[in-house]
Amino acid sequence: GDGNKSLYKNIRRMLIVAGLNMVNERHRSDFLLNGFVNVSPTYDKLNDIAVTWLLTTKDGLVIGKATQNKRVPAGTVREEWGDVAVSVAVEGSISIVKIVMRHQALNRD
Repeated sequence: GDGNKSLYKNIRRMLIVAGLNMVNERHRSDFLLNGFVNVSPTYDKLNDIAVTWLLTTKDGLVIGKATQNKRVPAGTVREEWGDVAVSVAVEGSISIVKIVMRHQALNRD
């Protein structure tokens, strides 16, 4: 499906709404966010979706990880993620902002 594109677009939007400054150039970033998605095989007409967000410094130091799990009707994310991507981004952005805030509080000069 369009998970990569939909998740990228929606998580970016939610993090901007939350007040984080998003940049496109790695050298200008303070943090890097990677998302990993696993969709289970169909069982009982359902798929389990696991999304893990890994937040690192631009030097590669892991500062936090957030994992989300959702159960959706089989085939829901085979084509377009739609509302699933929005829901994952809303929930994920809350955890990501908390990780950033905690890191900044621990590293104040």
